Amino acid sequence: MSDLTAKMIKDGNGDLVPQYYGADGQFHVLEGGDGSTGTTITNTSPIDVEVSNTSAIGVRASVTIDPDTFGAAPVVGQHTVTSVASEVFADSSAKANRTRMEITNMGDIDIYIGPSGVTADNGLPIFPLETKEFKFSSDTAVAIYAISPGKSVVCRVLEV
Repeated sequence: MSDLTAKMIKDGNGDLVPQYYGADGQFHVLEGGDGSTGTTITNTSPIDVEVSNTSAIGVRASVTIDPDTFGAAPVVGQHTVTSVASEVFADSSAKANRTRMEITNMGDIDIYIGPSGVTADNGLPIFPLETKEFKFSSDTAVAIYAISPGKSVVCRVLEV
């Protein structure tokens, strides 16, 4: 672990301001495109933002969803994954013509996803509190199944 001696930047009230730790070993104020300390990311296509740190950090985000991007209202719900593989969807069945699905493992053990015959040995793991995103063609129905290697696990599911 490196020795961190740089001081974090505070505003006139003594509150921390949005900042990043640079390669030069110093903290720098995080500025938006307009010079503000708030950063706005505007994009018409999906973007990925990854935040990594070895200590606890707080991230505050505000998201505005353009209804034209979705084309239809998203469906959000819970799905309980058990030791018997079952199809994952947000409501009572898969959303018709869905183009995207996100599955978040809300449990404290791994779950595994894949085709109808998925097992813990051949499935793709979703770790606790991890989210996996899937993109589909709206004219091809694709079923995603999940299984737990032991106890039941609740997942949050978004279908668009």
